[in-house]
Amino acid sequence: MAKAAFLYTNLAAGLAAAAGSSAPVSGLGWDRLNESQPRHRARVDNTSATLIFDLGSAQAVDCAALISTSLLLASTVRARASAVDPSCVSSLLHDSGVQAAVTDAKYNGNVIQCLSAAVTTRYWRWDVTGAAPIDIGLAPLGLLFRPGRNFSFGVQEGMIDFGTRDTNPDTGASFGVAGPIVRCRLLNFAAMSKSEARAQIEDLDRVIGAARDCLFVEDPDAAWLVRAQASIWGSYRSPGQAELATRAAYNVFARPFRLVERI
Repeated sequence: MAKAAFLYTNLAAGLAAAAGSSAPVSGLGWDRLNESQPRHRARVDNTSATLIFDLGSAQAVDCAALISTSLLLASTVRARASAVDPSCVSSLLHDSGVQAAVTDAKYNGNVIQCLSAAVTTRYWRWDVTGAAPIDIGLAPLGLLFRPGRNFSFGVQEGMIDFGTRDTNPDTGASFGVAGPIVRCRLLNFAAMSKSEARAQIEDLDRVIGAARDCLFVEDPDAAWLVRAQASIWGSYRSPGQAELATRAAYNVFARPFRLVERI
């Protein structure tokens, strides 16, 4: 198992993605990938979709994801990268090949691609197949922050259910209203270095904070489906609450995280 990692700097943020042969539906275009709500999806009314990002210059990338999609277990994806070819069909720095069994509706249709080593690339391409229409909520990509020591034992994981259940005080009848159910995970990195606590974590707090989202990847080396199951796109701290690093020993810091999925 590889050490867990965070993707919190999205190089694709604000970019206008290019489409391949299948253009997105009017009003549900690739500009929706820049919204903060993953459920505000872009849509291609076809069984295949191509999504290409031009980062403007060559930049280091070792993680790319598709968040909140309509893809199912039978869908396929392929990720490619090139520093010189805008169509990403030649001079490839990375080619995942066609991958099946990459996600499931239970995991919000998320697709997580992690590279063992970063590539310095300008163009990134996704090719996706699945049942029409194909919906994609977000497509972040960038460089993972990988703490030198993994999180500690004692991790708690499960679901937060926002459904309600009211009971009539006269008859005792119960009335349930289904609400969204999101994944949650509580964990602690108990052996972070001083530089990690005061550089990357401080940067994570500044860039993401309580209002924005990041991608937590439990095991970057896991199979595609396992990454989709165990990774969470969402918040890592509660608004108005202090999430502080504790100095546990000389140059050793501990930091808790409360990860709640955004759908």
